Amino acid sequence: MAQSKKPAKRSPQQDIEPHPVKGRLRPLSRLIIHPKWEQLLFQTGQAWIGIRSEGSSIIGACFDCKLHSPPDTAAPACSGVIDETGKTSSFACRSGFRIHSVTAKALEIEFDQIAGIATRATFHAPTRVYGEIFNRNVVSVDVQMSGYHGAAVSFDKILKVWRMDNEEIKCTLKEQGDISVVKWIPGTPLSFAYSADTSFIRLYNVETNKVLRTLKGHSAPVRVLTFADKGRNLFSASQDGTVRLWDITRRDPIRTVAVHLGDLINCISVQTAHPTVTTAYSASNPSANDGRVLLYGTQDGQCLRIASVASDGVLFQQQVDSAVSCCAFLQHPYFACGTDTAHIYYFDWRKADRPFAHWQESRGSILSMIAHRGSGVICGTQDGTTFYRNPVAHPRNDLTMEFCGGDEPVTRVCQYPGNLVTCCRDGKIRQYNL
Repeated sequence: MAQSKKPAKRSPQQDIEPHPVKGRLRPLSRLIIHPKWEQLLFQTGQAWIGIRSEGSSIIGACFDCKLHSPPDTAAPACSGVIDETGKTSSFACRSGFRIHSVTAKALEIEFDQIAGIATRATFHAPTRVYGEIFNRNVVSVDVQMSGYHGAAVSFDKILKVWRMDNEEIKCTLKEQGDISVVKWIPGTPLSFAYSADTSFIRLYNVETNKVLRTLKGHSAPVRVLTFADKGRNLFSASQDGTVRLWDITRRDPIRTVAVHLGDLINCISVQTAHPTVTTAYSASNPSANDGRVLLYGTQDGQCLRIASVASDGVLFQQQVDSAVSCCAFLQHPYFACGTDTAHIYYFDWRKADRPFAHWQESRGSILSMIAHRGSGVICGTQDGTTFYRNPVAHPRNDLTMEFCGGDEPVTRVCQYPGNLVTCCRDGKIRQYNL
């Protein structure tokens, strides 16, 4: 009897051929409120709240919060009592909303009156608004981990550094070409990196007001910067279709990690992968066991990929519905991305052949994304909303935090211990408690 041939062993590269996610999703329902609800509520005593759901019109009610118990007659659709501490206990609304708590900067609401819809959100008002740093179009922001200084870039090619406590301007730079991104260098007191002169990256020190080094290697504008290895190494993504790795003590790149000429790379995230991730690929490609992996998303290719920094080998790739505009490594084993059509994809390294979770937001494009609380994400959007979701901790995806204040695109979000900072096309930089 002829022996049956054993099937050829597949390489990891063969196992990760891109495959599209098919099917139309119903956008998630979400609670909505006026962007400046805290001003309305504590100046006039009223604020409008509502829920947006596909297939139905917006359902809303007027939340009327008095400093004393409302009379039984002519009670508003939604009312409650604030005690001496500035909080209110949970109470129901005739229109189906339930207000769980109200403070000067946070409002927690629940709605569960439509079949198949149950959602709860905490709306956060900014604790501080930096409105005098720029007057329009802030495109990038970053804050030191200490929280002492912030740095931001405007669309009119100006970069400013200021003290977070009193808004004192410490440094102002203007370039001939666009400045797209700024990042503080970890482990240094007052040094940062920014894109300049279309394809260069400059390292700058605020105390000396001097350029420390200019990094050259890209042939088109640099759109994304992220540091690794406690600030020694820098990853940059450019419109030339490459991601490059730099040792910031040298002027030339160490290596080109990803090459997609003709396809823009919109976003990157770097992580030292869990040993179970790289071990799976080390048999066929020993150099892939370096440990560092690069997550990145493309524009025209509509693809999310993970590559080994050491070998350039592709460990994962997934075709999505549209351009990948932002991505983030989360707590192992999760990672996520957002797209131009407001889709969010969650993946689990252990079962990476399909999304662990996939949904569409009833908002504008997802413009920026950072990890928060381990496996959660905070996202800034085209319609001016910033929100937090965590489908790992909340599988029904019905619990959110909403960060209010503006109604123009939120171009970047960043965080330092206990605080979230956003920048917006309206020229405002907003800070929130986390």
